[in-house]
Amino acid sequence: MSTMPKRVDYTSLSTFLVCRKKYYWRIVRGLVGKKPPTAAEFGKVIHTALDVWYKDKDDEAALTTFTSTFKEDPEDEKRTIPIGIKLLNLYFNKYRDQRLEMVASELQFDVPIPSTPGTSLIGRIDKVVKWEDAYWILDHKTTSALGSTYFYKIKPNMQFDGYAFAARTLGYPIVGAILDALLVAKGLIVPAQLAKLQPLGRDYSAIEDEDINRYLTNVSYILSDMQSCYESGNWYENTESCCDFVECPYRRICKEKKDLHDRIAEMDFKVEPWSPLREVPA
Repeated sequence: MSTMPKRVDYTSLSTFLVCRKKYYWRIVRGLVGKKPPTAAEFGKVIHTALDVWYKDKDDEAALTTFTSTFKEDPEDEKRTIPIGIKLLNLYFNKYRDQRLEMVASELQFDVPIPSTPGTSLIGRIDKVVKWEDAYWILDHKTTSALGSTYFYKIKPNMQFDGYAFAARTLGYPIVGAILDALLVAKGLIVPAQLAKLQPLGRDYSAIEDEDINRYLTNVSYILSDMQSCYESGNWYENTESCCDFVECPYRRICKEKKDLHDRIAEMDFKVEPWSPLREVPA
């Protein structure tokens, strides 16, 4: 029987909510695909390039970070170096003169969860900024679908509520979250198509005491359920989430007979122990 970790992060909590079995394969067993998903890698490198840009608004340094780090997949026509360069330049030009004061970047935290003694929340906040004399969480997301409903996700949002709780614990009086969305599309480098796209979006949402209290209550319930899974060894599947947006990478294991699971895991995956400070939600 595995032992439940004393440190949890947003990704492990959200993965457990989506599917207990997915949590088991990724967090408990440490299985990852031998080839990282291009979408996740593209988002991470865009994220890193924006971190560089926000230090002193140096376009060239940020673009160099992107082009020297991202490795293209010939099978993915949307996530290429030209498209990444175009997307970053659009972002630079739109937000260069924004009135946001950078307070902290890549802020690591490891804070106790008061609703669950002995367990802490660990992670890394993209940015803490000051806007109109108030402190905000600033986060960037790449997406292939930036429609009218995209920003519904900003509230309620377990990631942002958890970040606000952690930042407040560290002494930053967070009042809300700012979400920047960057559209990934082939049309970004086709002028006639670009004119019809909305490549960038930004929305704001307040985070109040009630939101953080609700978050802590929900986390205590999640951790209680998680403890039960560790004790029983029963990690049941949520088959309704196998193909949400994209196919779950572990579906190829779950759809086969149980006596084949370990063989498939060995052939198609490698072991990479979960490390929340290495992982950044894209």
